[in-house]
Amino acid sequence: MFGASEAFYVQHPEYLLSSAGESNLSDRMRERLALSLAVVVVTQRFIAGQTAPSLPELARERGLPQHALQAVMGAPQDSGLLSANADEPPRWPPGVDPSMVPVSQLLAVVREAGEEGLLAPTSLAVGPGVDALLQRRQQATVQALAGVSLRDLALGQEPLPLSADGSTVS
Repeated sequence: MFGASEAFYVQHPEYLLSSAGESNLSDRMRERLALSLAVVVVTQRFIAGQTAPSLPELARERGLPQHALQAVMGAPQDSGLLSANADEPPRWPPGVDPSMVPVSQLLAVVREAGEEGLLAPTSLAVGPGVDALLQRRQQATVQALAGVSLRDLALGQEPLPLSADGSTVS
């Protein structure tokens, strides 16, 4: 029994990170991980003409459990931003040309994952003040990230700063 356990942890060292049991990813970590995977791994490999990564490769490179990565990659796959091919294990190439994917779209897809049926935001009455505030925050995010694609981030291009009126400053 000990040998099987040891073999598992040698093959999956990412599971050694958590000593206090399984933890859930916060919204901020899901967004950060989604951007990291989509930009640093998938898009950079796509631009370089390299083979798309598999989930086990991503887990090894990031030092995270595969199930955490799968939870983050599921929403971009469902939306068509990522695709899983027929390889075994599947590889994850972009589903859309990264130059056509605004960063704000990826973040929205990840943020909105799991909002169906009874868990949809519209099922929770919060009042007009809260709705207005959340809409302002969403608009500010979209405006702050306007014109920045996954390809831009993968190439290390910095977004242009915005002036008070929302126009870019050269």
